[in-house]
Amino acid sequence: MRYDVRGIASAAAWLPVLRRFLSLATTGRVPMSLRPPDRRARRLTLLLRAGDALRAGATQREIAERLLSKDAAEPRWRTEAPDLRGRAQRLAIGARHLAAGGWRRLLR
Repeated sequence: MRYDVRGIASAAAWLPVLRRFLSLATTGRVPMSLRPPDRRARRLTLLLRAGDALRAGATQREIAERLLSKDAAEPRWRTEAPDLRGRAQRLAIGARHLAAGGWRRLLR
């Protein structure tokens, strides 16, 4: 293995990678504490749950209430929490997209 360091800034960016490699080389595994977090995990979890809810016949309001906020249970949730309505709509659209084959993009 060869590692070229060209200044402190370039070394700092590669330190986490080097730590993971050293752990793998010495222990045969990479501990969870050294793995980078998947920034998409929460969103993908919500999309999968929304997709399951849609297939079970849930409305966007029910999805918003159960997955996003109890505020969606309020009678005037659409007008009093338009951001919540928009988030529920985006979840429904994203879930339908994943079900229609968009999941393949995740594998790239």
